[in-house]
Amino acid sequence: MHLRSPPQHHLSIKNGVTVLSRGPRENGDRPAVDVLFRSAAREHRSKVIGVVLSGRRDDGAAGLYFIKARVGVAIVQDPHEALAPNMPRTALEMVDIDFCLSVRQIADVLVQLLNGKAANITEPRNEGTNMDGEQAPVHPTSEPAGDQIPVSCPDCNGPLYEVKHGELALFECFLGHRFSPENLSEQHAEALERALWTAIRKVKERMVLHERLLDRKRSQGEEELLKCLEESVTTAKKDLELLREILDRIW
Repeated sequence: MHLRSPPQHHLSIKNGVTVLSRGPRENGDRPAVDVLFRSAAREHRSKVIGVVLSGRRDDGAAGLYFIKARVGVAIVQDPHEALAPNMPRTALEMVDIDFCLSVRQIADVLVQLLNGKAANITEPRNEGTNMDGEQAPVHPTSEPAGDQIPVSCPDCNGPLYEVKHGELALFECFLGHRFSPENLSEQHAEALERALWTAIRKVKERMVLHERLLDRKRSQGEEELLKCLEESVTTAKKDLELLREILDRIW
């Protein structure tokens, strides 16, 4: 059976039933695979097999960590084979992976696991793992159990907390938005870019406004006002150049 979540819905497992929800985004996405992995680990513990394939970000690594914490099996595609190796590579760095294989080999191992014939299963590295994190409600109302950091949530602008699950660090807000370190950096860069474009628009609007005022006031001979407006236009042009330079350096 193949299940696929529709857009803007998380897919999770609760009380043995697959559930669709419009819960908080994770790593800026909904659906997010980490939601499914966590819920599967909570419900079915050692019976869960998590597989992370090619992908450009680091989604799935946190979910695999929780699967291993519940003595499940973690499998990743060989990064050397993956078209976009970052997802399997990050999982290898963060989790004690049981199998790192080609896609063809993964298919064979899945059959062996289902038949109870596969070996090479590692013990979970879950010292200090905060298992409360995998049981977070769809719409949390309390502060996460971590240290607040001086960075706001890119999704809701609320306070962010660094929550550690053993060696795994996630950033969460009290509404339930979650980010890996890499995704938080990416989401923050996008928020900064939006803010800079807003600043560019406002500065350009002010420049255009003062240019129009200059055209009207020149015939009236108000030298002091003309000087102020000319300086404002010149300053705005310099500010626009600076803002665009900052924009180019974000990524």
